[in-house]
Amino acid sequence: MKLNDETIIQKFLKRINNSESESFIDLEIKNKLEDNLKEHVRVNDLTHETLKKLRKNSNLRIYCIDHFLGLGYVLPKSKEKFNESRTLTKEQLRNYVLDESECGSSLGQLSQEFSNGRDDALLIGKNLNEKDVQNLYFGTVRYTTYIDVTEWFIEFVELIYELADKNVEHDFDEEVLEVNVEQFLYWIKNEDFWLSAAEIFEGFEEPGQDYDFDFGGLIKSNIHYVGSTLFGSILYDDNTELDAAIISSDERDWHYRVRNLRLKFYLEEK
Repeated sequence: MKLNDETIIQKFLKRINNSESESFIDLEIKNKLEDNLKEHVRVNDLTHETLKKLRKNSNLRIYCIDHFLGLGYVLPKSKEKFNESRTLTKEQLRNYVLDESECGSSLGQLSQEFSNGRDDALLIGKNLNEKDVQNLYFGTVRYTTYIDVTEWFIEFVELIYELADKNVEHDFDEEVLEVNVEQFLYWIKNEDFWLSAAEIFEGFEEPGQDYDFDFGGLIKSNIHYVGSTLFGSILYDDNTELDAAIISSDERDWHYRVRNLRLKFYLEEK
């Protein structure tokens, strides 16, 4: 099928704009969100005293901050021109819009960087227009999400002490669980270092298992997505704020998969 340039662009925009994931809609993070993030949660904060503070002050929250670094086509807020060898070509766009295979089509260099070259593209950020297409540039994407895990944190700390008292039914391996709970209790009493949700998961999940905030149903509280930021490192040595980015659809769940998952105290303004 022969398509003129205008038709290719329109087909591309229709397809890519419809690929936008609901998980990444909110990219307008308020400055006060980062300003109000206080000190890191530390191992010796896993105590009933911390829970009392959280319950006493509803404005005091705990946020889980997750970082992802990957490759994709980025749209910088500034319209600076970059090396054309790293922009999308007409041929790459034509191949993308003409490929309607069930296993997903590949977009430009995404096919070289992600798995087997059959990964369909996913748009993060604003919908694109015709002028945006010529400014898309292949580079590094840095995406950060902020998740409110306050109620989850409270339930986790309570769970640790309940398990230590053998006061709760569970499906975990008994011997492994006892060792892990004892280790956590030792840390709480004797250690003082930053804590991440990843380190908590690693203590209780089976090797190779996806990290899960509900601990196999032992924790009922939900986590709440708060906001996110999106930056690109165009030349691999500077950070540029982005309007949007296109990544492989294989990464659509990356904000729930371990990257950093650093825990920090946050004081809400109401």
